[in-house]
Amino acid sequence: MNIDQEYNKILHQLKAGGRPNIKLSKSDFSQLLSLWPKPVQYNQKKEVFLKILCILENTQNFAPQFLNPIIEVLENSKDKELVIHTLGISQKHILSCFQMKGERVPISFIKSIGHALGSSEPEVIEWGLRVLEQSGSAGILLKEDVRSLNIPFFKRWNSKWKIVSSLKNFILNQWKPLGPR
Repeated sequence: MNIDQEYNKILHQLKAGGRPNIKLSKSDFSQLLSLWPKPVQYNQKKEVFLKILCILENTQNFAPQFLNPIIEVLENSKDKELVIHTLGISQKHILSCFQMKGERVPISFIKSIGHALGSSEPEVIEWGLRVLEQSGSAGILLKEDVRSLNIPFFKRWNSKWKIVSSLKNFILNQWKPLGPR
């Protein structure tokens, strides 16, 4: 697979209003995995990294072999764009994959979402909360992280922080029946 060609094909379909749903083979996934940068290379290889994430966001099939690399990004990257896209692919390649197999979402993945919740960027926190909400009851492991999210006073009227606040309250209300406050 030529990553640049696949990426450009996806962008072309998206710009045309389409929804690219590409099907990758095991060897395609292996190739993407081999190109996945190590934490110290995230910034140096950001352009290629974003192409890999874009391709993974638009696949039909699951790739659970990306579990550990996804966790690495969530735990080590401070780059807003990389973290948001990584959280996006985790919805398909981790959450949906494990749920379809009837397996519990790995605790290590749930814990890695906590790093996104510690961000100062409202979009990163929003994506972290959205993924956490989709993780089901396992997400309660981060109950204290969610509860301790503080919206800066002067930013409470900002639309992005309002979304974070709404998601926080929604998730906490979902967990009420699951245990004591």
